[in-house]
Amino acid sequence: MIVEFNFENFLSFREKQSLSLLTGSKKKEEEHKNNYVSFSDDKYRILKTVAIYGANASGKSNILKAMTFMRNFVVNSHTTIPNDLIRGVEPFRLNVVSRKKPAFFELKFILDNTRYTYNFSLNNKEVVSENLIAYYSAKPTVLIKRDYQEIEINGTYMKKAEKWKEDIRENSLTLSFLADRNVEEAKKIHAYFLNIHVFFNINGDTDTMNMLNRDTKFKFFLINLLKDSDFGIKDVKHEQKDVKFSDLPENVKEDMRKKVANVNFDEIENLKMGTTGFVHEIYNEAGEKSGEEFFAKESESVGTQQIFNLAGSIYDIMKNGKILFIDEIDRSIHSMLLKKLIKVFHNSTGDLGNYQFIFNTHDTTLLDLDLFRRDQIWFVEKNKKQESSLYSLLEFKQRKDVVLSKNYMENRYGATPYLGKFDDLFK
Repeated sequence: MIVEFNFENFLSFREKQSLSLLTGSKKKEEEHKNNYVSFSDDKYRILKTVAIYGANASGKSNILKAMTFMRNFVVNSHTTIPNDLIRGVEPFRLNVVSRKKPAFFELKFILDNTRYTYNFSLNNKEVVSENLIAYYSAKPTVLIKRDYQEIEINGTYMKKAEKWKEDIRENSLTLSFLADRNVEEAKKIHAYFLNIHVFFNINGDTDTMNMLNRDTKFKFFLINLLKDSDFGIKDVKHEQKDVKFSDLPENVKEDMRKKVANVNFDEIENLKMGTTGFVHEIYNEAGEKSGEEFFAKESESVGTQQIFNLAGSIYDIMKNGKILFIDEIDRSIHSMLLKKLIKVFHNSTGDLGNYQFIFNTHDTTLLDLDLFRRDQIWFVEKNKKQESSLYSLLEFKQRKDVVLSKNYMENRYGATPYLGKFDDLFK
């Protein structure tokens, strides 16, 4: 689980920022116990969920972009071509000093009951620094230490890694390179980063379709989720039909030709086309059930499609102890439904993994101390120099009966837009 995510000089964030998923003071130990997971005999209490608020263009999405960059560079940097530029590194450009400095990323996390700290800094040409520290005991053990191309590797814990040291490129991370060379400790941490998922929209249904195809228990979960969401859905079906290629719309034909370049579809008489959709019940005039009707997914509401698309990720994250970041989770999903989903994340126990769910939102109805602890609510604000900053609700003293949504809309926590009068739009 993520303990803390730190980053500096990336996109709209000039100064170092820290998103902590540790609980606040233990004086609040009776507050929402289901909202965190305890490790090391309750020494560490790590939050299951975090909600991030802020005005449009404040930098909320840039937090997720920072995590996306770190995750993807750890996973893929071993594939970089020598001397190729590192894509996606964008320092804060509105300051004459910071625009020339490297960006910095750091993740503190717990994996297999061991704490790790991993960080690196880089520009668009090379890795400037890299450090991996493990806490196998109270004393830290340095596994990787790097200053440009001066690289030190702990051969005791990363066996046979020393022989690869000279092959590590300037634009590649040591961790990523060693994982690709099957160094066990590096592979384990590399796999941890693979289990971090970041969504900037929920338009794709890949995770849900994959789960339907490989996990027999998932369909039960999916149908119950859709039923409980009050969409009037009885069942989910995947139908296949014989379709003539010539009868398909031109845009569909063109898309198929691009995706499968080696097939001449014009020579194929019939194609097997799959349609995923939902079964609704038909009623007669007396209000009695009289049959069923199938509706393709595309004919359902956007909100229904969003929940369907998200279902596979929710199931996978919770069952397998993964981490999910979502940008603007409230898009097309009702506030009451969102609250229910968040309560599922908080209250589910049993054989589920140590999952985490971090999201940003504009939905002020979720600002509720009956739903969240104060340390689960974060804000992003941008100053006059266009620098974003991230801070917690813990920085504000609150009464237990406070109405957070009212206070937020009254700008008592900041992170709201400073709007003009809109009087001169057409003058």
